[in-house]
Amino acid sequence: MKLKDLYMITSEIIEVDGNSVSMLSGENLGLIKGAMFEISSKDKIKTYKGKTVTLPGKSRGLVRITNVGPDASKAKVVRKWRKIKPGHKAYELKDVPFLTDLNITYAKNERSELAGKIWISPFSKFSGSLNGYLGTVMDSKNKTDGYFGFGTDLDYTLFSGFGTQGSVSLGLPALFAWRGDDDGHRVISFFSDPSLDVNLAIQISHKRDIVFTVSYIFTSVNGPWQYQKDTSENDENGNNITEWEGATWDSDEPEIAPSGLYFSMSFRKLRF
Repeated sequence: MKLKDLYMITSEIIEVDGNSVSMLSGENLGLIKGAMFEISSKDKIKTYKGKTVTLPGKSRGLVRITNVGPDASKAKVVRKWRKIKPGHKAYELKDVPFLTDLNITYAKNERSELAGKIWISPFSKFSGSLNGYLGTVMDSKNKTDGYFGFGTDLDYTLFSGFGTQGSVSLGLPALFAWRGDDDGHRVISFFSDPSLDVNLAIQISHKRDIVFTVSYIFTSVNGPWQYQKDTSENDENGNNITEWEGATWDSDEPEIAPSGLYFSMSFRKLRF
């Protein structure tokens, strides 16, 4: 078993140069590129009722190792909420930080959506999310349909600094809408509306961001409207047998085809 597997590294900042820091740890302690550290000020020693106590320092930011040397390493400051100085302590994080995101989209008479997202590797140049969606959308017959679904965002960071981060992303949703057909059946249909997004995240506290997004929906895909029909037959276990049947329409089948620009806002929380 490697020595590194037995413990988490505690190090010290020896130099600060803008968003880059040098740390007093390297290959000698099993440090690897990409490792994350939380930076804190030095512990304080105080005397209380004749007893010496140690008070932990204040948390100041997160850094990500970019270059590992024999006994010292370089790291990039990926998030900061207090000034980082030489002499501050660096504590390796056991678990990789991730972000949770609550996104709200609203376009009057067209669409409203609430999306929850979990961002994986948020401090890498490329990152991705796992998404869940719940909303309403106007179809081609001017009827508001409900929908739910899941999907992913693929994100590329353009810049990061001074408490802001700019990025572009590709949104890939898989959605299921429901409504009634012209014969009174409750029908569902698959649709997807991929988008190109431009995002600006603004840090409002050490763990929270507010994110503004402009999305351009460049295409849409629709499946057929269907419902489950009871065949009035039972299987060998006595359960009703159903089959998918196409919806009934008096005129053209409604389509869901959002397009153009949408604006949304997200509330994001860092978890580590």
